[in-house]
Amino acid sequence: MTGTTNILDFVEWLNLCTHSVRCNIIYKTENSITITSTSADCYTDTYGSGGEGYGLKIPVDAGKLHTLSWDSSGEGTQRIIVFAGEDTVITESAESPIIFNVPSGYNYIKLRFGIMESGKTITFSNAQITTIVDMYFKQLPNSYPVLIDEPPLIPIPSYPLPHGCFVQDGVMNDGYPYIYRAQKLSIFPQPVPPRIHVYPSQETDFSGNGLAIIDFISCHVRQEKNGMYEIELTEPVDEKTVYLKKQAVLKIPVPYRDSYTMQLFRVYAVKKSDNDSETGRITLNLRHIFYDISRFTYGQISIENKSGQDALNQMLGGGWFGIQTETMPFTATSNIGTQLSEEYEYVTVTAALIGEENSFINSWGGELFRDNFRFSINSIMENSQTSGVIRYATNMTEIEFTEDDSELLTDLIAWDNFGQKKTISNPDIPTDEIPHRIYKCVHFNYAKLNTAQFESDAQKYFDTYSQTQVNIRAKLAQLPNTDLYAGFRGLNNYEVGDRIIVYHSDLDIYYSNLEIISREFDVVIRGDNAVAENVDIEIGTFKNAISRSAYMSETVYRESEKRIPEIISRLEALESTTTEEV
Repeated sequence: MTGTTNILDFVEWLNLCTHSVRCNIIYKTENSITITSTSADCYTDTYGSGGEGYGLKIPVDAGKLHTLSWDSSGEGTQRIIVFAGEDTVITESAESPIIFNVPSGYNYIKLRFGIMESGKTITFSNAQITTIVDMYFKQLPNSYPVLIDEPPLIPIPSYPLPHGCFVQDGVMNDGYPYIYRAQKLSIFPQPVPPRIHVYPSQETDFSGNGLAIIDFISCHVRQEKNGMYEIELTEPVDEKTVYLKKQAVLKIPVPYRDSYTMQLFRVYAVKKSDNDSETGRITLNLRHIFYDISRFTYGQISIENKSGQDALNQMLGGGWFGIQTETMPFTATSNIGTQLSEEYEYVTVTAALIGEENSFINSWGGELFRDNFRFSINSIMENSQTSGVIRYATNMTEIEFTEDDSELLTDLIAWDNFGQKKTISNPDIPTDEIPHRIYKCVHFNYAKLNTAQFESDAQKYFDTYSQTQVNIRAKLAQLPNTDLYAGFRGLNNYEVGDRIIVYHSDLDIYYSNLEIISREFDVVIRGDNAVAENVDIEIGTFKNAISRSAYMSETVYRESEKRIPEIISRLEALESTTTEEV
């Protein structure tokens, strides 16, 4: 017979313990609380009249014996009270430990820490509850219990009992010895080092430990803006390898800023190796759980004049093919207010979001942020930062810098298959860097007349190619953890979507407000944190393709510059005959 064992979250208790009577809570940490009394018999409030009240419910076994112990320091007479349920006093004491039995009918307790005198300060710390768990005896060392007329006499120790002693009371287990095990439930849990948890392919609840907790030899992460988010994980072959299968889900600590976030990834490839140089290893390739949304495929969906948020609501709200009854596990947000229209037919939701030529990313714009089953597509990536400098010889060891004007334009002449025309020009040309004007003619093709969509696509095209395309690949130095480099710590914590300054005096490189568009790094467990090492980042601009999907036929038609006068003449003729229709 095993009692309920739950790890108690005292941090939650402290967060809820904001009410007090005749005292001030002056300091709280993960394993202590300090209070100062302002009157006699002060206490932290744990319950309220007429209902649930305050404080953390601590799960316990009704009818079981428990021990509450703690450390304390300071002046004054302490007073600790244990309640069953909301307001039934079980016991109280000024000394540790308290031994109490939870009455029948109660499945949780609450605690109150207090001081009897006014003007005193006490710090309570290292609190723990011991739950007595009765387990039927299974096996003695080197032998088994034997049926005899008179069970052997085993002294019953005095309470509180030590961990794992043998007792016999003549009733339990028909009088045979059984294990009396005291299990300690820490109210102040110690930090748990980040670990990788393995879950079966069809798991939907990832709050528990899963099938196994594994170590790893290497864990390499690659993340791209609006694109790839994958991990290659290598683990030694052991008894847990049986759980590392295709489609299994792993919860992995991914470094983020100065801490880490537990993210879910699904295995899509498995490689096992055993040779002279690489004995007993298994390598997994995983994609972020975001890509699970690909199992939803549209039959046909038409979005009409909707903002980013309304479009995402419709895209996640139904219309997929074959599994209409399945609940969509993903949620999404967007701050993009532009109202546009799009159609999708026989494409996955992932493709409609970031893969198709007329995807959400290409039409509405925005930057994708992924957090397990939640994602956002905002005009600027969620949680991104706009400060930071990467300088050669301080925190950058390698750099590859490219400037490309092959697609540069100064004037865009755009039209569509409905006769709409738009001309966009840069009035500041010519300059020392750009000695003459560069014209580009682009034809957009649509299934339906949509003036807002056409003007938005034309502007995006101009914004993309009216500036030099810049691309920088940099390897960040592994800065020593010394006082000399204290000011540079955290530089490896740049994330995709951050906007930074890159400076290299010898190469005459100075660009501000560049965006990190991809990032690769190795996950290393250091103490109770997961950190990124061997960081490679790519900084610059993507060449956004403004185009429609195949079912709308060809999209962006680029005409040769030699035909520009002919095209302008034709557009002017079209403009006079199609104005009323448009």
